[in-house]
Amino acid sequence: MILEHGEKTLMVRALIDSGADSIFIDTTIGDYLGLLSMETLEVGAAGGSLNVGKVNLDRISLYSLDFKSSIQRNNMEAFVADDLGEEVVLGNSFFEGRCRLLFDYIKMELTIRD
Repeated sequence: MILEHGEKTLMVRALIDSGADSIFIDTTIGDYLGLLSMETLEVGAAGGSLNVGKVNLDRISLYSLDFKSSIQRNNMEAFVADDLGEEVVLGNSFFEGRCRLLFDYIKMELTIRD
């Protein structure tokens, strides 16, 4: 996945979380990109609640392993959290209206289709 904000671009790993509503970014990545928090909120999470900073990303792109297909979104709302445990967590807001996520539990594969 590639995150872009201002003049900075960063390639990171992302965890797709079908149970999450939003995009979450670890603080170290947010700091590197220069993301400025518009407000601080407490949001519910699987393990309880998180104190997060609400930010806007200029662009966020998810690429296939072979780089032949991608999903790109501009001006996305995201939340920056300390000690997230992942670089980025992609929730449903990234995928809404853009594609279908297909989980094959037998093959342990995730397919993203238009």
